[in-house]
Amino acid sequence: EVCRKLKDDPQTAGVMVLMVTALNELGDIERGVNAGTDDFLSKPINKVALIKRVSTMLKFKSVSDELERLRAYIREMEEQAR
Repeated sequence: EVCRKLKDDPQTAGVMVLMVTALNELGDIERGVNAGTDDFLSKPINKVALIKRVSTMLKFKSVSDELERLRAYIREMEEQAR
């Protein structure tokens, strides 16, 4: 429910969500994915896996932010060229 609310709000839609759950059934995973979860870990949590996934999510966020910055720059340059 929290994940869906985050993803439905334009101000928080870009927030990446790592779901940690004790539920391992396929249906539980599908519900998380359908709610907008970006990744998930099942309990018990493996510390190495958690660190790696968070690191990957942070790198993805950084690249996404840079891409958006470049798109805004291109739009600005196109406007100035008109």
